[in-house]
Amino acid sequence: TVATGTHAAFITMFKVATLLLALVASATAFTAPTRSVRPRSAVKMELTEGIIAPTGKFDPLGIMDMGSDASNAWMRHAEVKHGRVAMFAFVGFIVSANGIHLPGEIATGVSFESISKLKPLEQWNAVPALGQIQILTLLGCFELLSEMEKPHYMKGGKTGVIPLIFAAPQMKALSEEKKADLRLKELQNGRLAMVGIMGFFAASLTPGSVPALSSLF
Repeated sequence: TVATGTHAAFITMFKVATLLLALVASATAFTAPTRSVRPRSAVKMELTEGIIAPTGKFDPLGIMDMGSDASNAWMRHAEVKHGRVAMFAFVGFIVSANGIHLPGEIATGVSFESISKLKPLEQWNAVPALGQIQILTLLGCFELLSEMEKPHYMKGGKTGVIPLIFAAPQMKALSEEKKADLRLKELQNGRLAMVGIMGFFAASLTPGSVPALSSLF
């Protein structure tokens, strides 16, 4: 039956996801750390990146001063991670709103074209449950990889690092000044994307809440 087939497919996918996570964990466990623990001054310097004009250091509650290097590193890692997600979401929202889609079917009897005809916030619910699970599992793998980096970002390691992924070979050849400039740009673009995607969500859920987007939603 359809229910039996769906259950079997779910079990198979779960086993594959578990195997992949185990392989990633094993590979990381047998890989010697390539980074040494950085001094506190280096951690502090990295955490001050993003303090730019005209706002300067925007921390009215003094959370950064109250926190330790570890807690501040956790917040910076979260900011970088959420900024990256927001950049993907912002571009994805624009693509979805304009009906751009992949060819073929996302599942048997469910084409990408049929999903693209829905509003962006309605498209997720149109994705079959197994497809949603696969997407969430993939994102979970990214999260797991970022926590496996040695040394850990809360123990002197670098924030925002995802080993084996998004590691452009040419980065090693760049100067420290260029790397700092790229990190700053990523922070700026991520912050802007977070504001942008929140604006899209507000305009979609509450008509007229974002006057600049009223004609689009």
